[in-house]
Amino acid sequence: MTLPQEVSLEDRCRREVEELHQFFEDWLSGSLPGTEEAFERAKRALTPDFQLIHPSGRRQRREEILSGLRQAHGSQPSLTIEIREATLLQHGKETAIATYEEWQGSNDRTDGRISTVAFRLDLSRSNPEAPNDLIWQHVHETWLQKPES
Repeated sequence: MTLPQEVSLEDRCRREVEELHQFFEDWLSGSLPGTEEAFERAKRALTPDFQLIHPSGRRQRREEILSGLRQAHGSQPSLTIEIREATLLQHGKETAIATYEEWQGSNDRTDGRISTVAFRLDLSRSNPEAPNDLIWQHVHETWLQKPES
């Protein structure tokens, strides 16, 4: 989705974090159809060299993430995801760094994590498919509270 130029970069970052996590909630809960068309949102959001570092230190690349996400459609019907404190830390001509809190709830369990994300900027609109003119390149997550065993 292309936003008007006057929308601030901080608002674009906040919006993109919230929208992608809404996609995750809807996809995993099954409220989105399990179609390739619906799944395109996730594919468009991540750079080809995207990497996620989980709170455990485990690293995952784009293709592994997308494959697992694709297979997990509807696997968490009670999942809720809330984003808090999405903040732009700094940016350059081609990148932006932001942090946000992510709170996931399912049944009687709630887990929190704080994440740092590196976005590639596409403010020139060379990729009209880039959600909010941003593409996720790297995410590093840290637990805010220890998950229940």
